Amino acid sequence: MDYLLPDKAYRTLKWVALIVLPALATLVGAVGTAWGWPHLTAVISTITAISTFVGALIGASNASAKPDENTETPREKHLKPPKNVKPTVFS
Repeated sequence: MDYLLPDKAYRTLKWVALIVLPALATLVGAVGTAWGWPHLTAVISTITAISTFVGALIGASNASAKPDENTETPREKHLKPPKNVKPTVFS
């Protein structure tokens, strides 16, 4: 697959968008409230907006992928179930 973003940039941005920025927004909200920081709502909204924007960038990279000759990339490996796991049936 030919992606818009290189794999290392994709993984880094995904980590930033899914882990770092939401955690930072929570930390700023909790500490800022405790300390009475001014403009707290604006700061938290800005961090959340940046997180959403970065998430949209990585989503656009996956959506714009151009398939090669049935090659599997590291980004696709997590979509396939493990080979030796049987599905669980609940009755």
